[in-house]
Amino acid sequence: MSEIQGNNGSNIDLWRKKDKIRQMFAPDLTPDEFEAFVGLGASLGANPFNREIWAVKYGNSPAQIFLGRDFYRRKAQEQEDYNGHQVDVVYENDSFQMEEGTVKHSYELQDRGKIIGAYSTVYRDDNKPFFVFCEFVEYSTGKGLWDKKPATMIKKVAESQALRGAFQGLFAGTYDSSEEWEEVKEPPAQEHPQVGDALPPEIESLKDRYPFDKSLKAPKSQPHKPYLGDSTPKELDLVEADIRDCVIEPRYLRYFYTISNKDLDYLHSIVSDILATDNKEIE
Repeated sequence: MSEIQGNNGSNIDLWRKKDKIRQMFAPDLTPDEFEAFVGLGASLGANPFNREIWAVKYGNSPAQIFLGRDFYRRKAQEQEDYNGHQVDVVYENDSFQMEEGTVKHSYELQDRGKIIGAYSTVYRDDNKPFFVFCEFVEYSTGKGLWDKKPATMIKKVAESQALRGAFQGLFAGTYDSSEEWEEVKEPPAQEHPQVGDALPPEIESLKDRYPFDKSLKAPKSQPHKPYLGDSTPKELDLVEADIRDCVIEPRYLRYFYTISNKDLDYLHSIVSDILATDNKEIE
């Protein structure tokens, strides 16, 4: 396979394992769409396993490729001239002014009224601050997360646009899913599912696979789900093997187990090593 070029060597390696990338993140894409997905992800150094990039396809419509807001943050912070950024929501009862390029924003924590929009300013050592203001009515769909977490969503729009604008050479032609007027399904975050929560359709077939040892005990804080950790080597071995074989993604494990953030981080790190055992075959 030809060498994939990009600006992040460790994440480029992830994109060489195309069969696993397609299986886990892009099963419905056409060959051309998938190549575009791989090419963009590899060139930017985005990690699909960390939900930094994903593709959405509905029916026969062209696939849409999105980057996560956290990816914009990470890449901006890697730039030598990055000097921080700020983002906040503006409500109708806030005091908000722009004076000679400087934001003056003050408010009380209560009775702020309706959301007007959000702004973000990115600071670079070699340039003037880059400022954007995004009006809420232009982006809110009133559905899904726009209904449940409107402030979070409009902040993501403003922050993504500001970071992209401040580093145009790095992010040109990319978008965050929150910038779409139509509702776009994002990859699930590392949530803490409650006992009894319905399993996502993609892992419904695993409901009888975990845990195979029903005697495993969990901490008192979560007594209904077995604990997964160093004290459960057989269970941990099964989970590790399934991650390597793309049977399950680490983010879904909390539907089956009580698991510490430290152990979950370790299991996520396995994904970054998927290619290591196959490098000889690929080369």
